[in-house]
Amino acid sequence: MQFTERLQFLRVEKGIDEKELSDATGISESVIRLYEKGKLHIELEHLKKLADVFEVTPKLLLGTMFPDLTPEEALSSYRLVQELVETREKEKQSQDNASSSVIEDEPAASEDNNTEPASSSEERPASWDGYLKSGKVALFKRIKADNPFDDNEVEDHWSLYGAISSLYGNDLINYYYLRVQDDSMLPTVHDQAVVLVKKNLAINNNDLVVIMGQQGEAMLRRVTLYDDKIVIICDNTAYPTEVHNTADYTILGKVLWKTNGI
Repeated sequence: MQFTERLQFLRVEKGIDEKELSDATGISESVIRLYEKGKLHIELEHLKKLADVFEVTPKLLLGTMFPDLTPEEALSSYRLVQELVETREKEKQSQDNASSSVIEDEPAASEDNNTEPASSSEERPASWDGYLKSGKVALFKRIKADNPFDDNEVEDHWSLYGAISSLYGNDLINYYYLRVQDDSMLPTVHDQAVVLVKKNLAINNNDLVVIMGQQGEAMLRRVTLYDDKIVIICDNTAYPTEVHNTADYTILGKVLWKTNGI
């Protein structure tokens, strides 16, 4: 009964009765009462009109968005997500250079060395270690919840760019690389790209992080924390935004750098 519960909640939350809702939508008062009692299936045209009045999406009203949350929690989460999306768009528009981004583009080649870092050990030039300093850290193919940072999942060991260690510290034990295994963060990060991550950094709202639930594998996601809730966002809009209990997820580090695709 997701739809009926949400319809009643949104109407009451807006402070209008069935007649006022009827006047606002053009749907008869009797039909609205039947909808709220669950005695009539909602028509698509009516669903859109009701969603417009309540300033939500039809999915939120129908109950397919945040289906496990109460109407109050679902509406709160929806508004939170909308606020985050608007904030992200404003931040993107206001960014003047890559240094203000959450993640940094690949380091540009120095004047004395025209070779750019490649995305795999086979492609890296012999001069790689000449200007990438501070030792090497593990590149993981994946990180599993049942055995995080398993040596058997190490694909390679890559050097750490000197500018990164100068900015974030030379404590190599807290750094790792991770190969991305899906397209959930397109267009920001491509499938099979590699990201550099550091543990134990302060996480700000909208940061790109590696996060892991109690089961499965670690994921690359953008997050915002609110008290006991965590909002998990994919840059690829084909993937849904999710709201979960903070206690159910562990942040394994903040993304500092990425390769440009495969």
